[in-house]
Amino acid sequence: MNVKTTHQVLNTLADYRILTSAQLARHLLKSDQMTRRCLREMEQSKWIIPIILDSQGKKGRPQKTYIPSEEGLKQIPGVEARQPAPTPNQIPHQIALNWIRILVHELDPKKKQFLVTTLAPNSLLKCSIKPWLSISGSNRLVPDAILCLEYRPEKRKLLFFVEMDMGTEVQKSTQGHTNNLNHKIHNYAKTLADGKYRHLDNAFDAHFKGFRVLLIANSQSRLDQINGLVESMSNTGFIWTTSLEKLQSETMAAPVWFSAGKLPLQSILGKLALKL
Repeated sequence: MNVKTTHQVLNTLADYRILTSAQLARHLLKSDQMTRRCLREMEQSKWIIPIILDSQGKKGRPQKTYIPSEEGLKQIPGVEARQPAPTPNQIPHQIALNWIRILVHELDPKKKQFLVTTLAPNSLLKCSIKPWLSISGSNRLVPDAILCLEYRPEKRKLLFFVEMDMGTEVQKSTQGHTNNLNHKIHNYAKTLADGKYRHLDNAFDAHFKGFRVLLIANSQSRLDQINGLVESMSNTGFIWTTSLEKLQSETMAAPVWFSAGKLPLQSILGKLALKL
């Protein structure tokens, strides 16, 4: 096995938790053939564990995904915790979220003007940054991912919290329950108003003047529902929405984002998008 490539794969799996062969090839800029050969060898060495995803009636072979094994994690430094592997119900969300993280790193193909940092709370790699936001007392708001974009020529940094919506979360609760999208948006608004995100200033050596929540829907119909909810709420200009399909067909920086659920479509980079 190519030691450098296998360590790249193991580090990536430790960070992303679970990935398809196609995602690994794209993220590591390797050919599909090279990636599959490497994965076969790593599977034989028991450094990774394959998981077969249900094809859900689609034609073709069932999709294979991979997680790092305990033996594989021993091969790399910097592993902090042994969190449980994603459950079958969690895998679709994790795969979708990982597509977003991969697309973020493709935002600047030349990798010269923008420095991209993404952090996920369920990563197994050691991280000094607190991956959650305090609401009140012991209540925490845990984003699916934290994203910092730095425009290097001006040393300008932008802060985003990423939320991948799979359409399973109730939009509103009439019984005071907290497990719904409306409550999550209110918590983000409270965090913004109270400045409870300011610990990230030190973490990213920045002075953030606020943040945006990138709320990505898994379908156009779900996006329409989310936009209706966000538009009906007040002071939601920090909520930016789009669909995963749009991001995959365009780019993260493309004008595919609704602000506060409303047109016109915009780029999350604003005028900086012209620098790409």
